Amino acid sequence: GSRIRFDGFGNMSISVGDHNEPAMSQDTTNTLGSIIRVTSSGAAVDGNPGGSLDPAILAYGLKNPQGLTIDPATGTLWATDHGGTGGGELNRIEAGGNYGWPTRTFGIGEGPRAAEDGDFIDPVFTWGVAPTVALSGLEVYSGDEFPNWQGDLFTGSLVQAALIRVMLGDDGAIVGTEYILDGDIGRVREVRQGPDGRLYVLNDEPDGGIFRIDPVD
Repeated sequence: GSRIRFDGFGNMSISVGDHNEPAMSQDTTNTLGSIIRVTSSGAAVDGNPGGSLDPAILAYGLKNPQGLTIDPATGTLWATDHGGTGGGELNRIEAGGNYGWPTRTFGIGEGPRAAEDGDFIDPVFTWGVAPTVALSGLEVYSGDEFPNWQGDLFTGSLVQAALIRVMLGDDGAIVGTEYILDGDIGRVREVRQGPDGRLYVLNDEPDGGIFRIDPVD
């Protein structure tokens, strides 16, 4: 899975999966299992961590980050990751950060069956092992059409066929989650805010499409 987000400086942040080669996420000479940041010409951004990391890498140690978004108010880069079987993660991306895959995982299956200690950045929030969520798509809502949602995150679930709201407190901590659409819209691939302040949801069902969420009176 991969997503692309543009910042306000002409750069692209791109999420890259591990291509079913988990160990490569900890091999920082390549870009598998990472968030890379490049210019519009494809060159590594000067502010990337560098050092022992591939020049394009911003952060690494990810499995299948199918959600990526930039908070327009704070510039915070957020990413969701599938993690192991179950154990979906919401991560605040830090430059040079190692998010642990496959050494540390909150799911079961491909990695250890329990979280392991290490020099890893912990997720801001994790979903339980069962039922699996398989997170896909991510957006920070900043529009005026849904005032109570401003500053909150929205992510899709492939397995649960749902759109999930992740509520943030004033201090940036997670205060709760809410299922906005639950089993009614199919496998959610992406969620984005349109210029009209509404949310648009893409699914991949055989008769699916792009759906708009409107406020009700």
